[in-house]
Amino acid sequence: MIKEQEQEYLALLDLFCKVSGETKSISTVDPNRLRDAEGLGVKFCFHSTSVFYLARGTIIKDFPLGEINCVDFASISVVARAAFEAFLTFNHVFVAPRTNQLRNFRYWAWLLSGLCERQKFPVTTPGHRKQKENEKKEMKELHKKLCSNPEFIRLSKNQKANIEKGRWRLNGWKKIAREAGLDELHASTIYTYLCGYAHSDSLSVLQIYDAKLRKQQERLFRIAVQNTMIAAANMIFLYCDLFPDGKNALAKNPEEAQIAREWRSIGQGEHD
Repeated sequence: MIKEQEQEYLALLDLFCKVSGETKSISTVDPNRLRDAEGLGVKFCFHSTSVFYLARGTIIKDFPLGEINCVDFASISVVARAAFEAFLTFNHVFVAPRTNQLRNFRYWAWLLSGLCERQKFPVTTPGHRKQKENEKKEMKELHKKLCSNPEFIRLSKNQKANIEKGRWRLNGWKKIAREAGLDELHASTIYTYLCGYAHSDSLSVLQIYDAKLRKQQERLFRIAVQNTMIAAANMIFLYCDLFPDGKNALAKNPEEAQIAREWRSIGQGEHD
């Protein structure tokens, strides 16, 4: 990573931490929802810091066959994709909805998805069995709420069935990315590129095999790093939308805020 870009990456991470640190207390109106949003923010922060860490190189001096010193650009792309999806989920579930009906529908469907997944886990202890029983009750409550929600009611039979099975997204990630304000390049082309490494498609494997030199490895992770910077810039402003106290950090750190605005505009295709 070139020095200037590394400094801007750190500035974005620093500002996001400052923005999230301005959240002094959770609203009593819907504390669970805002707690979950904060958790998603933490998830994004972990992923984005890991991308930065990996970009500095993977070194294992005591590897039995000899020292390993490389840039694991494949893992960078996989983690960058996870960070990108955390940002898209944050916007889609917690920020983008403009009505309470849509806001509740997306949040409840998202919660139901996680509970559905856990029901598939094997039971190994009495504690696990009890937890699954309790979560079944939560699932019934969520289903009851969804069935009274106008956004859910107007869905087709198949769409309702998918939601009930835990498939919380009615649209694909690319459409959700466009909803978040990203241009076609970042919402579709670059996202598809990152997915290739997660799914081990043939192009990603060929690139991994051919990238023997450090310069080649660094060139291949550049896209993932830049996309994570765009996601971080967006997360900063989305967090302020959901937690207005975060705007205090923007006012206190005007230079970092300007960097965030510039990277957000790059993702929107508005930057030269």
